[in-house]
Amino acid sequence: MKKSTITFFCILLVSILMLTACGESGTQPQGNTEPQGNTEPQGNTEPQGNTEETYLTFAAGGVGGSWYIAAAGLNEEFQSNIPGLKMTIIPGGGQSNPTLVNGGDKAQIGLTYNGNAVSAINGVEEYTEKAEDMMVIANLNMKQYATIMLAKDLGVESVSDIKENKVPIKVSVGPRGSGSEQMVHRVFQENGFTYDDLEGWGGDVQFTSPTDGANAFRDGQVNAITASSVPKNPYLMDVSTTRDIVLLPVEESAAKNLEKFGYVPGVIPANSYRGQEEDVPSIYDSVLLIVNKNVDEEIVYQITKILCENKEKWVTVHSMWNEFEPSASANVDIPIHPGAQRYYDEMGY
Repeated sequence: MKKSTITFFCILLVSILMLTACGESGTQPQGNTEPQGNTEPQGNTEPQGNTEETYLTFAAGGVGGSWYIAAAGLNEEFQSNIPGLKMTIIPGGGQSNPTLVNGGDKAQIGLTYNGNAVSAINGVEEYTEKAEDMMVIANLNMKQYATIMLAKDLGVESVSDIKENKVPIKVSVGPRGSGSEQMVHRVFQENGFTYDDLEGWGGDVQFTSPTDGANAFRDGQVNAITASSVPKNPYLMDVSTTRDIVLLPVEESAAKNLEKFGYVPGVIPANSYRGQEEDVPSIYDSVLLIVNKNVDEEIVYQITKILCENKEKWVTVHSMWNEFEPSASANVDIPIHPGAQRYYDEMGY
C-alpha cells in the first residue's frame, strides 16, 4: 500500500474517534429535572436553577366532596404563589388523614377533624400509636354537622325510629374510614344499632363517594344519604331538590354522650335544604389543616400566609369557607408548626 494511502486512513480513523468522543460528550444529562428517590416527610426537593422544588402530597376527602373541592382551590393558589412548590391531591378522610400525614411518606399535608386530631395525638380510639410527627397549620373554624337526610316517604322522624321500627333504609354513608362515615356510625351506635343491624333488617349500607352517593339518592338506588357537612352544602342542596326529604335530629341525650369524641351539640339552621323549615338539632366537629412536622418552615409560613389572607377567594370555591376566621386560626390545643406560628406571631393572632 502506498504511503499516501496509509496516511489517509490514519487521518480518517483519528477523525472518526474524535467525532465519537464529541458525540458522547454532547449527550450527557445536564442535571436531573425529575424528583428522584423516596418521599421524605418534608417533601421531596430538587434544585432547579436558583429555585429548589418541593413536592408535597395533600390528603383531602372523598372525590367530589367538600374537602376535595376545597383542597383543589388551595392547591391551585399555593402552587401559583410559592416558588418551587409542586402539590398533588389524593382522596382521604378525617379518620385516615392524621395517620397519613404523621407517617409523611404518602402525604405531608391534609385535612382532618379536631376530634380525630386530638385522638391521634394521644394515641387513643382508633389510633394505636401517638401521632408525634403531626402538627397543625390552622383551625379552619368550619362547623361540619352530622347531616342525616332521608326520603320523606319512609315516614321516619328520628334516628331512634329506625331502630324501634327496624326500618330497612338503604343509606350512603360516605367512604369507609372517612370522618363523615365515622360520625354517622357513632350516631347510629348511640341510638342502639349498627350497620349489621340495618342489613339484617333488609337495608343496605353503601360506602361511596359524596358524588356517587348523591347520584344514587337522586336515582332512587338509596333512600338515605349522610354526611358531616357545613349547612347548605351545594351537593346536598341539589339532591334535596330532586326528592322530598327530611333531616333527622341528633337527640339531646345522644349528643351529650357523643361529646366524648370531641363533637359539640349544635343546630343545622332552618332552610338549609329544601323542605327543612325548622332548625334541626345535631352535633358538629371543626376542620383542621394539618402537616408533617418536617415540612420546611418557610413553605409552611407561605402556606399559612396565603391561607389567611385570601378568604375572599376561598368562599368562591365552596360555602364551607364562609365561617373561616383567619384571626382564630391559631385557636387549637394541638402543637402548631413553627412556620405557621411565625405567621401568627407576626399578625398578633
